[in-house]
Amino acid sequence: MNHLSAEELQTLLQHGRYSIENFDTLKRVLSDAFTLYDIMAGKSRLSDLLTTIEKKADPEAFSLVIFDLARFLRPRLQKAVAEILELQQDHATTLADSFAPILEYRLAAMQAVKQRIRNLWAEAGITDTAGLQVVDSEICQQIRSDVAALGRIERGDFSDVDRFFRERLSVPKGLIQ
Repeated sequence: MNHLSAEELQTLLQHGRYSIENFDTLKRVLSDAFTLYDIMAGKSRLSDLLTTIEKKADPEAFSLVIFDLARFLRPRLQKAVAEILELQQDHATTLADSFAPILEYRLAAMQAVKQRIRNLWAEAGITDTAGLQVVDSEICQQIRSDVAALGRIERGDFSDVDRFFRERLSVPKGLIQ
């Protein structure tokens, strides 16, 4: 293993591709490097890094990154879609069977959401069944469009359902139309 002398390290920090003036800057540079290694190892998601870049980078520079990423992904996505379509044609039943457990799990989660909404409705003392269907539909739509909320519900955390219900209950003129 190579060892750097103090002089070599100092030269690297001051005259490398970017100068690193102090220990805090060095810690940030290493943190960024470790983030990239985590992404390459599959321990972190690229989207997390892109979100950070979007917050910190110049908007024009970020747009260039996104356009470059799109150019990079296009042929790979086309190939992946073609392979998936070929799999669907060749192995439609096998593919459907492989997704069945996920779909069943998701269906069970949405059934649990509906039950939670019915319980909250009853606890609120509301007897309007037509209103229940409207609220149920709206909350389920909110949950399905929020991947993080859906994940929490699949883990048994219904706090999002409770929050959406409270928000809907506080709508002016109440729930009953």
